[in-house]
Amino acid sequence: MARMDPKHRINLEAALLSRWQARHVDAILRALEQWSGWRWPTEPEVLAAIPYVSKPIRARYLRAAQADLASLLALPPVTPREERVGIEQRVAFGVLPPAALVRPEDRMLSPWHGLAIIGRGLPMLLAICRTIGGMTLVPFATLEAELEREQDAQAVRFLKLEHAATLPDRHITSGPSVAGFTF
Repeated sequence: MARMDPKHRINLEAALLSRWQARHVDAILRALEQWSGWRWPTEPEVLAAIPYVSKPIRARYLRAAQADLASLLALPPVTPREERVGIEQRVAFGVLPPAALVRPEDRMLSPWHGLAIIGRGLPMLLAICRTIGGMTLVPFATLEAELEREQDAQAVRFLKLEHAATLPDRHITSGPSVAGFTF
């Protein structure tokens, strides 16, 4: 399952700001922040589930999804990858209940939940799905730290390249270079 990275967050913000006001975009990004660790629905999933539903049924599904959101937020977070094998073994031997292991596949939002989270309608949901659909949401602070690390690593690479460019070229010699002759 793909994970959202800083590039996707920047693209999402740009895509939303191109069509909606900054205050609405800010509210949406804050709403998405709460759902870190959850997989966002893809555009085909949304198109298959929502557009062709009559208004009364659509309202009923949306109310049900809104009612589910609080209970979904209360669920435990995804088990970290480094702890997963140990917990799987404990579950297999009956030491822990099966609910102790939470896989990323267990944290998937439906299109209706996505629509309930954003609360701004289908066009905004589709715009979000085009950018980050099928990805696991990541907190903004984590993305910011990743972006800083990438920029720091890039700055180090540029410094190394600049340093290498200032060094004299070792391939150019002023005369024959001979270590010695043996006869």
